[in-house]
Amino acid sequence: MPPEIELNLETLARHRRLRRAWPQKPRKHIVRRSKTDQYYSYIWRDATLILPFWENGGRATIEDLSGFSRIGTIVNAPTWNTGVLGPALSFNGTTQRVTVADFTYGPTFTLLIWFKITLAQNSQGPGTQLRHMYDHGHATSGGPGPSCRIYVRGNSASSPGQLSTIIGDDNDASVNVLFSVIRVDDGKWHMLAITVLKGEGAKIYIDGKNTQNTTFATQCGDAFNPATGPFIGCSQPLTSTEFWPGDIGFVGILNSRLAPSQIADLYMDPWAWLLPPSGQVFGFRPGIPPSGGAPPFLPEQLAFSAFGGIR
Repeated sequence: MPPEIELNLETLARHRRLRRAWPQKPRKHIVRRSKTDQYYSYIWRDATLILPFWENGGRATIEDLSGFSRIGTIVNAPTWNTGVLGPALSFNGTTQRVTVADFTYGPTFTLLIWFKITLAQNSQGPGTQLRHMYDHGHATSGGPGPSCRIYVRGNSASSPGQLSTIIGDDNDASVNVLFSVIRVDDGKWHMLAITVLKGEGAKIYIDGKNTQNTTFATQCGDAFNPATGPFIGCSQPLTSTEFWPGDIGFVGILNSRLAPSQIADLYMDPWAWLLPPSGQVFGFRPGIPPSGGAPPFLPEQLAFSAFGGIR
């Protein structure tokens, strides 16, 4: 048997074992094979960043599968834990983080993060804690953009346990805080989706549902590029009270605004994120298959292609 086929079968078997060990399943599992091939996979064909933590367990870096090679660099050795789709990073809330190369946000995008934090983790440390899972720009409320800043309010802060975001583009002279109206520090895995569209502003979805307190329609909607790259697991200034003390299993940014129904479906069937289009290979921009006599899957492509047969 050719070595590339052996590698393909070995990787597929590994992912099947992961699938059986998946600790937490959605309340409903949607299986729409034919539609999935043409629907979800095309969502990822135009992405700015795709950091699948589950494919990088034990490594010092996290590979970016968007095609732009914006590799995530792991700092101060956060531990590997079990996530929704396999390995996830568990941060200590004091020094650990992931840094990513800088990039520009388009006028329309969707940011997706799988995360988990417990009440005990959200209660640790003195003073008012803002637990940052993602920070790119670090604008303050009432200040100017550009910024994409996401955090959970500590248990000693106002509106404790609620997820907040401060997001604005280069032309926003004053950005406001959007926050979810439900607590997320319950020790369960949650999927965060933030959509941005000109004239609509930013919207927050937790577990497939729009949960924000209000909408600022004039905020966001133009391209922007913060001065430095994004930080995952801490605030950009590395403020001691703003590190993330929970788990993160996925970070992705799409150059499109997903509809509410798409977000709800992706939460109910997270494995559908990983399927390649029929006859195509995921992970190469713009998603076309290799030419010539290439094997069905190349080693770099196995991470996503192997999930296609797992149901």
